[in-house]
Amino acid sequence: AKDWRAEYSPDQVRYAGVALAGMVTGTFHLPPPASSVNRAARDAYLKGLNHLRSDTQVDEAIASLEKAVTADPDSPLIYAELSRAQWLKYSVATQGPWLDRAADSFRQAEQRNPDLPQVHIMAGVLKAHEGWYEQAAAEYRRAIEIDPRNGEAYRRLGALYEHNNQPEEALVCFRQAIEVDPKNFRNHQYLGA
Repeated sequence: AKDWRAEYSPDQVRYAGVALAGMVTGTFHLPPPASSVNRAARDAYLKGLNHLRSDTQVDEAIASLEKAVTADPDSPLIYAELSRAQWLKYSVATQGPWLDRAADSFRQAEQRNPDLPQVHIMAGVLKAHEGWYEQAAAEYRRAIEIDPRNGEAYRRLGALYEHNNQPEEALVCFRQAIEVDPKNFRNHQYLGA
């Protein structure tokens, strides 16, 4: 079990039901509540995801995902991916505002549905950044439990194992990341390193 706290403005209270359901499904390892992206935001969302597959198109990813958030402010998926794009920008620029933006977008996603693979991955990223490696690993494991085809979750879990001087476990995760997502160059980079 984990502790979770959220504050909702009056116009956001409608998210609380799904968020509570997500806490229950996550705690008891049940299938999570479904989330989607509406038709108006879908093209911008998919463009943002496509841009995220390249390290050189992070700005374009942020712009596309911000456009998607405007078209569908209720989707936790969009906020989670926007958080990932902002985190990538921070990792390149290492400037505080991008870390703050990534954390804020993550909170928006978590308030809408905390039990989605994309949300767990960003929870893990932010927890690992703060030095909470065991909690980060638990987030990645839950993302894998929900979506066993999520190469990013395997890769990030492998990176934690590598950081903890567990090379055999890291190697297994990196190989699994490549098996489920062979087109993602980052998976191959981590295995090669």
